[in-house]
Amino acid sequence: MNKLTRKFYIYALIMALFVTILSIFVYNYLTNIIENQIQSRAIFETESKIKLIESNFKVHEQVVVDIESFIKIEPTKEEILKYLEIVMKEREQFTAVYIGTVDGELLAGEDWEIPADYIVKERPWYVKAVEENQLVYTEVYPDAYLNTWTITIAKPFYDSSGELKGVIASDIDLNKISQILNPINGEKEGITFLVDSKGMIIGHEYYNVDVTDESIEKMTIYNILPEFNPNNNFYIERTIFEERDGFLSYYYIKSLNMFLVNFVPVADTLKVGQQLIYTFVIFVISLIFVILFFFVFERRNIIYPVEKLVDDILKIPMGINTDYKISEKDDLLFEVKKTINELLINKNELLKQMEIAQEETNKIALTTEAMLAINRAANTNKDISEIYELILEQSLRAIKHAKLGSVMVKEDNMLRVVAHRGYRTSEIKEFSLPIEETFIYRATDGKLDSVAIIKDVSDYEIFVPLDTTEGEFYIKSSIIAPLYVKNVFYGCINLDAVYENAFDENDLKLMEFIQTNTEIAINNYIINHANFYLATHDALTGVYNRSYFSQLFESFKERALRYNEIFHLVMFDLNNLKYINDNFGHIAGDEAIKTFAKRLSVIIRKSDVFARYAGDEFVAIFLNTDYDNLKERLNELLRNMEQNPIIVDKGSVIVSFSYGISTFKEDSVEFEGLIKIADRRMYEMKNANRKKKE
Repeated sequence: MNKLTRKFYIYALIMALFVTILSIFVYNYLTNIIENQIQSRAIFETESKIKLIESNFKVHEQVVVDIESFIKIEPTKEEILKYLEIVMKEREQFTAVYIGTVDGELLAGEDWEIPADYIVKERPWYVKAVEENQLVYTEVYPDAYLNTWTITIAKPFYDSSGELKGVIASDIDLNKISQILNPINGEKEGITFLVDSKGMIIGHEYYNVDVTDESIEKMTIYNILPEFNPNNNFYIERTIFEERDGFLSYYYIKSLNMFLVNFVPVADTLKVGQQLIYTFVIFVISLIFVILFFFVFERRNIIYPVEKLVDDILKIPMGINTDYKISEKDDLLFEVKKTINELLINKNELLKQMEIAQEETNKIALTTEAMLAINRAANTNKDISEIYELILEQSLRAIKHAKLGSVMVKEDNMLRVVAHRGYRTSEIKEFSLPIEETFIYRATDGKLDSVAIIKDVSDYEIFVPLDTTEGEFYIKSSIIAPLYVKNVFYGCINLDAVYENAFDENDLKLMEFIQTNTEIAINNYIINHANFYLATHDALTGVYNRSYFSQLFESFKERALRYNEIFHLVMFDLNNLKYINDNFGHIAGDEAIKTFAKRLSVIIRKSDVFARYAGDEFVAIFLNTDYDNLKERLNELLRNMEQNPIIVDKGSVIVSFSYGISTFKEDSVEFEGLIKIADRRMYEMKNANRKKKE
């Protein structure tokens, strides 16, 4: 018995156990579901009938309230009697509607002969309504005249001064309420009835007796449900009621001080459920037979052919270009075997296609990675020349057959090389061409609108051969992408090879991808550089602003502390700028500020930095400079400015300045501390110069 056959029998056994366990589980589950559904139906029906009872009595309460509202308009006695008569006709569940006044008079909505011993103010409904001063329900009592169980709704009413004028009352026939609860009778239907606080069954036809005959024993809930407990507000239990199986529930209605009892039989629902279970059992038995048949069929027609097929597959040689074929016996796996043979025939081609696809995937991944590197660089503060070098480097990396190339940027009507690889620097460093003589211009008929492949550059009459680092070879073919920024021709990327027909359609697609991403990167660089310049430079002088200078100070501070270096912070303030503004105008004042910034920049080294601090104040950092030497340089600048006035519209103006120097570490290591000391020393110099002039 091989491995596949063993697995088949193990799976068959597991399947049989699973079906058996599942059948038992489903049987129990269905049984529980059916019982729960019946119980849910019983609860739902009980809740629905409770709402029906409560809404019915709310309507009756509203009628009493409406009568009270009618009385408040002070109608005549005849109008009141007429109104009560109308109410009686509209509400068939009322057996009587009447008003008892404080004078002992009884006004009824129908002809009613009042007994001689009938004292209105001593009647239970009158007494309870007055004592509780609200709408009330009386206890259930037998109506001797109508031979029915009755409950009375009563409500006191008052005049405008709050004095009691009487009580409005209405008698409700509970037998008719029972008819609402049991609209359809029959053995298949449930039973619903009311039980008063004493347990007396009220208003149901199964237990109707002469309510006035005290010799007849009245049926109570305890006779049919001994476990009835009036202290429980809600109860539901499966039980046998009147020889029928079902769910019996009761619910306490607080406002009426009565219980609603509801019985829902389970016979019909259970019968349907049992039929479902029987159907399920038959289905399971049939399923078992089908599974057994399937196992036998599968063993003969599937398992054995599969085992044979597996053996044949294991014998397939793993080499390429073999003529091995699987026997195509006519069975259920015939098409599978035929397909395998077709795959074997074409596997060499498939392997080649996979190799090509993998190569293309690698190219796309490499190109995507290259473009991400370019875009990341474009979002930094690197010099644009570094961006050009990176664009060329990554493009050569992505296009496999390109060994050398250049990036050219438009200047007037020329294209100038700004980055190159693979050419001798001495020849290409200052190389430029008129746009009309470039390969891209001629390849696109002057449109400069698409990537172009030059299969053989010698096809063009105008060709400038440049020495390459690839031995004695000149370029023989090129692929070129024009670059546009904001829809304006910006330049191009040239990727070259030293042999003809080096580039194909796949290279063209990659170059188009490079073209799009390079245009985005250059555009982002231009935007970011412009934003960076505006955020860090003073608009008037073009030097750094105060905010950026404070950031640069932290870099100088970190470097000085790490390498134990010193630097001097110098505060500058122009002398007599107010005089210049008042006498020569603010334009002359601005010119004085710009002139000072321009002349100061002459003595600023690459390692130094200066900025406009505020108004006519400037601040500078001089790194690793001797203090005395720095003072001499500043004094020489001051003498130069005093000897060379600036020319303005109204004449010439001498621009001079005062300065103060503070030294890092010696005076302070904090920006504010150094500024404060340099500022104080600057004003000392300004005051000293002022005294000399005086």
